[in-house]
Amino acid sequence: MLFEIVLSSFSGLYFMDQNEYYGNREGYSAGATVDSIRQAVDQIEKMNPQGDFYRLETRPHKTSNDPALYGYRGLSLFASTSPRAPVDFFRNLGFYNNGINSYQYRGATLFTEAFLGIKYVIAREETPALETERQIILGNDLVRVYENPYVFPLAFRVDKKTLDFQSVSGNAFKNQNQLVTAMVCGDSQLFEHLSYDQI
Repeated sequence: MLFEIVLSSFSGLYFMDQNEYYGNREGYSAGATVDSIRQAVDQIEKMNPQGDFYRLETRPHKTSNDPALYGYRGLSLFASTSPRAPVDFFRNLGFYNNGINSYQYRGATLFTEAFLGIKYVIAREETPALETERQIILGNDLVRVYENPYVFPLAFRVDKKTLDFQSVSGNAFKNQNQLVTAMVCGDSQLFEHLSYDQI
């Protein structure tokens, strides 16, 4: 019987090793870039000694749980028991999600960052878009930390019409315009349609 247990264990491990893929930890949970991200998180904490509330995010993501992986307060989350309402809310504001139980920072605008308290973004790669509103405050050859100077405080006053805001699927920019309009009780257009000519 002992022989059968040993043989079964070794053959199981052998075939698992042959057939299953194990990811490389480099760049995910170990390596120079990950060390730079963790150092940036530590430096950001030191820059906020009063315990001010803020969120930060990384881009591009390695997982839906990067905040837990790197030890920071972020927006991105995968949770098997996540309720549907926040998933729908974030999707309708333009954030990437799987429609079931996760949402990620991808798809943010300067407004949604400010509204949700995302004060810092750690970029692992050169950003293809020109950063004109966020300011680089830290960085090295591997990562850069951008700060959103427009981030809202943890608590702020809005019009009571905000309680009636209902986002709908299909147009994140329209939803953001409607949210701002409800918050300030006036017609506020952060985003507008641009006309273009086909070439």
